[in-house]
Amino acid sequence: MNRKHYIMMVIAFIVEFSLTYWIASVFSVRFIEVMFFTGAAFTLGTLYFTSSGGAMSRFFAAQSGAVTGIIQ
Repeated sequence: MNRKHYIMMVIAFIVEFSLTYWIASVFSVRFIEVMFFTGAAFTLGTLYFTSSGGAMSRFFAAQSGAVTGIIQ
């Protein structure tokens, strides 16, 4: 991987850590209890908004193909 990918990974980690810490402090719960849910949300958000889309993109392509008859 090149340097750009490492920088993006570090930025994403910092954002996720900050968001998790903020949620844990607002709701007065332990950090580790919130980390699973924010990690799952970041993973689902990444899969949904990436260009490949993963399973979600294939599902919507198959669904629109079934409705319109046009295979993408």
